[in-house]
Amino acid sequence: LDITENAFGPSRRARAALSAGIARANNYAHEEEVALARRIAEANGVAPDHVVLSTGSLEMLSLATVAWTRDGVQLLPALTYDTHAKYAARQGGKARRAPMTPDLGIDFAAMDAAMGADVRLAYVCNPNNPTGLLADRAALRAWCVETAKRVPVIVDEAFIDMLPDPAAESAVDLVRAGHDVIVAGTFSKSYGLAALRIGYAIARPERAAAIRSVLATSHNLPGLLAAAACYRDPAYLAASNRAMAEGRAVIEAALAKAGLPYLKSPASYVFADFGSDAAGR
Repeated sequence: LDITENAFGPSRRARAALSAGIARANNYAHEEEVALARRIAEANGVAPDHVVLSTGSLEMLSLATVAWTRDGVQLLPALTYDTHAKYAARQGGKARRAPMTPDLGIDFAAMDAAMGADVRLAYVCNPNNPTGLLADRAALRAWCVETAKRVPVIVDEAFIDMLPDPAAESAVDLVRAGHDVIVAGTFSKSYGLAALRIGYAIARPERAAAIRSVLATSHNLPGLLAAAACYRDPAYLAASNRAMAEGRAVIEAALAKAGLPYLKSPASYVFADFGSDAAGR
């Protein structure tokens, strides 16, 4: 309901890989990093030099935001995942938030209107967190293509593998086409590996190199092995997504019975309006 974990845990393949990795915890994980990057690249139709591994997706989002907005601002929707923006703010970074549509969707016209000469980075999350809403495919792509002519665009796809057809909604095709778009992914959500902190970005090779230049140098070996074992595992994802759909149905039924408005979500969370909080805000 809040931190959007997958309540059903890692797949059997991931658990087996974790067990094998524990015995090798005394080793640095350089070969395993290369292997996972290749696995992600192959699955997304790009070369390995397009892939960057990070400590969850948050490390990449936070450090890239700080590095790229030192003399400007980050542009993002008013209601979206913003932990990286808060991290940047603690380092003196600035953000500009564009208003949402009346139905709480990402307003790409408002994002365009908020674009100024001081914007150094643009960010959207799809499906959006916390609303769970999926952006219109054509509108998202048109906005990414135009915006990426001016600044790098991050499309955070933390929940993309919870969709019925992730490939149809992913912006990776824009990376393959050479646009300055960065697709952020993570093993913390669909794959149930939140505690292991493995994430990735897919970007043009020169942009990927720029991201690597601000990140730490290595990651945990058991987590890398688990991630490689479960990435795009169709049986696991299908079972996990069915279970999440059943859970959402229970929550939605309770909200409907209580007369509380909510948004339909394809992900591991439901956005609902409970009215004023205890402080009356």
